Amino acid sequence: MVALTSKQEKFVLEYIKDFDNIQAYLRAFPNASYDTAKVQSNRWMNNEEVRQAISDLIKEYISEHKRIVFNGNGYSDEWLAEAERRGLPNIDNMVDTVEVLTKVVKLLREISAVSSEKGW
Repeated sequence: MVALTSKQEKFVLEYIKDFDNIQAYLRAFPNASYDTAKVQSNRWMNNEEVRQAISDLIKEYISEHKRIVFNGNGYSDEWLAEAERRGLPNIDNMVDTVEVLTKVVKLLREISAVSSEKGW
């Protein structure tokens, strides 16, 4: 990442989650008012270093996750072959899907990524 202040770094990491600059500012700085978030986040979005940091982070995330991204038709035979090549399961019925999703939610709760308070 390019040289940013610690506040700008915090903002960039929040911004990359949903690309909403005002909400990113409010998450990064929960005590800030909406008006402050609107003004400051717009300033930072016009700052070349912040924009470069965002671009660099997007490139980094794409590089790190490119192997799991499939840009084709997820319903095609091409995807079935690609999923098999990647060692991914092909779950083709709802009953088995629910079983797998239950295990995934349990795991996410164990690592505190989701909580039952949020409806998970």
